[in-house]
Amino acid sequence: MSSIKAVLLDAERQQHQNKKLRLCMWKLRDIFYDAEDVDDFNFKVRFLASCSLPLFFSFKMGHKIKSINQRLNELATVNNFNLGLGTDNRYVFHRETHSCVNYSDFIGRDVDKENIIDLLMKPSEDPNIPVIPIVGIGGLGKTTLTQLIWICVSDEFDLSRLLKLIIHSINKGQKCDNLTVEALQICLRSLLNDKKFLLVLDDETHPKQKQDWEDVGDQYLNELISRCLTQMNQDYGDVFTFKMHDLIHDLALEVSQKECKIVNCQTKTIDENVRHLSFCDDKQINVAQVFTKLKNVRTVMVQEVSKESKAIHESLVSLCVSNFKYIRALCLQDSPLATLPNSIGALKHLRELDLTNCCNIKKLPSSFYKLRRLQSLRMRGAPLMQLPVSMESLIELRYLEITIKDKKLKGSRLRNWTSLQCLVLVDCDNLECLSKKMKCLTGLSHLILYGCTELSNRYYINGRLDWQEWLKNDCLRD
Repeated sequence: MSSIKAVLLDAERQQHQNKKLRLCMWKLRDIFYDAEDVDDFNFKVRFLASCSLPLFFSFKMGHKIKSINQRLNELATVNNFNLGLGTDNRYVFHRETHSCVNYSDFIGRDVDKENIIDLLMKPSEDPNIPVIPIVGIGGLGKTTLTQLIWICVSDEFDLSRLLKLIIHSINKGQKCDNLTVEALQICLRSLLNDKKFLLVLDDETHPKQKQDWEDVGDQYLNELISRCLTQMNQDYGDVFTFKMHDLIHDLALEVSQKECKIVNCQTKTIDENVRHLSFCDDKQINVAQVFTKLKNVRTVMVQEVSKESKAIHESLVSLCVSNFKYIRALCLQDSPLATLPNSIGALKHLRELDLTNCCNIKKLPSSFYKLRRLQSLRMRGAPLMQLPVSMESLIELRYLEITIKDKKLKGSRLRNWTSLQCLVLVDCDNLECLSKKMKCLTGLSHLILYGCTELSNRYYINGRLDWQEWLKNDCLRD
């Protein structure tokens, strides 16, 4: 594993020019997936610490680990590709921007350039600072177009260095090396006073260490947005949708073709190594024929399937429980299902379950408590009569979105949710009070309430609860 990791970065860079190396990298991905699935061993050890592990279980896990080690040893021959030892310097080298522009590089951008200059030179009585956004897919020439005067700000932000560079770029004869930050700011103000100038913010800085997973996810998404690989489509308050250009979509499909698959009634076969499935057809799918060999699926999303197609939803859920024992995410939005099968408790690896707008589901199966790895549960629009006792065991929950018809949020259900970061209560029409036991939610950073009409309306501002005011007036009670 160590020898593979040492050359992995170089392998990633070269795989697109070397078909054999690319195949080797796909094999490595499969091994890593399988190694991650063995974390079932670690999970069971934690919950069976006071008991002796069953002999069969120990033998089975030992065999899996031995098999993975053997496959890694075989794949260690990856070094036959003459790969070099590398370090992860993907975020170290940044292009140095400068004000020396070769105008022969500008082709077909004269009108755009003149429009920007007109906007900058237009007199304005508005005290607000105007912002001119220039966006587009990477490589279109945004930086070149605006490359007039700017300073490159590195990841290691040094205010003193930055001020000196700006002052030097404006007045190269200005001596400021020994000035304090305050003196530098005064000097810069004097140089820019009553002058128009262009400040370009180009390329976002980057990963602080030890971030929460949600923060890392936001960072990845913001990176995609900043590079115009995706853009926001709709803003629903606490939920956003995004879309991408057709070219980017085709590229994503090309890159992920061995791991992701969109399934419809025309699908006849699927590669057995596919990990992520999306269903988008309201016609009957031959589940037995198409999915017989699939064992390693991680994600199942049901999209654009007619609500009337109850048989499709039932067959898909049964398939997930019986075949996809390593599934991490299951999305059944708008499903017509009235119940979840009790066997869903067998999905030990399930991290995310989305039952949004499954309006026929009124209660959860008795085995639900077994989903102890669940981190995100979305049940907006699935009107549970009350918060089930079985949810006490979901100790790894980080996000909970739920609709309940009970009059109060029972504190006994909350005491184990120390990892919960976001609690969203939607259309809880009968909810009259929360609970003082919410103080047990030590990790809670977001409380969002929509349509909870029986709660004290005087603490609502623009449809949202003023949480601080609520606490100050001690309106939480059992």
